[in-house]
Formats: sequence, C-alpha cells, structure tokens
Amino acid sequence: MINRAAPYTASDLPIDEHGRIYHLQIKPGQIAPDILLVGDPGRAEMIGSTFLRDLELEHEHRGPVTVTGTSENTGERATIISPLKTTVATSGIGTPSLEIVVNELVALNEIDFETCTHKSDFPRLHILKYLSENNSVLL
Repeated sequence: MINRAAPYTASDLPIDEHGRIYHLQIKPGQIAPDILLVGDPGRAEMIGSTFLRDLELEHEHRGPVTVTGTSENTGERATIISPLKTTVATSGIGTPSLEIVVNELVALNEIDFETCTHKSDFPRLHILKYLSENNSVLL
C-alpha cells in the first residue's frame, strides 16, 4: 500500500534542478488532461502542427516529443467539445517505454513537485493510444 501522505524520494520521482520530470523533461502544467499517445516522434510533431493551434509546448528530449496546444474541430459534425486543450506525446517503441511515458504523465498530473507529495485534487487524465499498424485508437 502506498502512503500518499509521505513525500516521494528522488528515486521514486526523479525531478531535475529545473523542476522537470526526468524522461519527458517537462514541468507540471505543461500537459493537458486530454492526451493522444503516438509511437513515432514525427507523427507527434505532424499532429501538433496540423491539428493544434496556440501551442503552449513543443518539446523534444532524447527522442520523446511532447506538444500541447488547442485542438478545434472545424469539420462537419463535432465528436468532441471544441476547442479542447490537448497534448500529443510519443510513447516510444513497446511496452517498457510506454510505461515510462504514462507514469511520468500521471506524475505530472497527480504529484505536487514542490512538496513531492500526492495532490488531494487533480483533473482526470484521458489518454488515447494511437495504434499505427491498424489506424485505430485505444481508450
């Protein structure tokens, strides 16, 4: 059982001297609650530049790409509430890198990096994983 009141240690929550999470190298507040995960960094960049406006973050660190901006459905029938703050992030290749990225996204959302403690209140993340081999999305 995790003691959510106890502070996380540096080995549990690696944060650099600039307040960024270790692998993604971004800070809390730089992600949206609605996240699309894609494997290919080029696909994340393309989706960000094509479908997002008012970009708040465009970051690449050792391969992983994270883009946060506002998506707006301008087509015929809306299937989402628009405009919607959205993050597109790369998940890398395979389950190990996917696990690292998702854990860091959850930490950015649920942990107070100043106190290294679990927040009592935070928005729920909605993460979609794009599967390029069959052009489908997992919820």
